[in-house]
Amino acid sequence: MRMPDGVSPVGGVVADRKTHRISGVSWGSRKLFTWNSQGSLLGTQANPSHFIDYQDCEYAGAGHQLCSGVTGLKTADGKPFELGGLALTDLADGTIVHEVPFQKFSTAGHSMTRNPVALESDGGVLRLFAAPDDGEEVAGTELFVFEARP
Repeated sequence: MRMPDGVSPVGGVVADRKTHRISGVSWGSRKLFTWNSQGSLLGTQANPSHFIDYQDCEYAGAGHQLCSGVTGLKTADGKPFELGGLALTDLADGTIVHEVPFQKFSTAGHSMTRNPVALESDGGVLRLFAAPDDGEEVAGTELFVFEARP
């Protein structure tokens, strides 16, 4: 895939198994991209979310993707605070189906959704894997696992 001049670098891509199109997000996820399966850019649009910057997205079935990310905020006393979150979006038009904050933090104090996140459905269990820290952080790169059951 060759990006036209002036187009933001791509931070993540997801294959839509239903339409065989590829969806992507720019660094900071302010732009959403769509390509056909041969790599031709079909279109771009603004990301309707201003809640989090997507760091990772993956196919969630039925024409949807689940994106995880973080945004940097300040507390009342000016200290940095990372707010993490998850967003379920429609791959056909980029609309947000649902978004939620994810307020879990690593040993180094980073939001769990700051760096790579992977999700899996295993029977009745939804499992989230996260590696939020960089290697030189307090505890190195830790892998966290969260499970949700009905």
